[in-house]
Amino acid sequence: MIGQVCSPETAARVRQMMKSVVDGGTAAGAFGSLRGRIATGGKTGTAQRIVTVYDPKTLEPKTRRSREGEEYVVRDTSVDALFIGFAPYENPQIAYAVIVEDAGHGGKAAAPVAVGIVKKALELKLITAKPPAETADQPRERRRDNGTR
Repeated sequence: MIGQVCSPETAARVRQMMKSVVDGGTAAGAFGSLRGRIATGGKTGTAQRIVTVYDPKTLEPKTRRSREGEEYVVRDTSVDALFIGFAPYENPQIAYAVIVEDAGHGGKAAAPVAVGIVKKALELKLITAKPPAETADQPRERRRDNGTR
């Protein structure tokens, strides 16, 4: 059954928090190239998983023997980078999820892929966006850029 999972107020708060992630949080570095072009929202993440270690020559799982003589498969931990997001912020037209296996932190590995998705969607005119709403700091920066300080 599909239904409402949270109140409109909670949804609005989550949406605002996701905007904060790309504006000044863990994905701000990756999304810097979109600043002033389109406002977006998203969330970085990481996921640890246990993976079987394979022998690169035989492509068979590596095995070892315990002190008791029992054979076991060698396993290791992999850290996957995650990012989920939507664009544009004011009128979402796309949602996306990025998983980069064995890549570490989501803000460093998955968020740049998400930026590429948004840029390509803009290029292909799959989404349309007005420039983000101005904040108190933006008008000063704009005046500095065009020399009308």
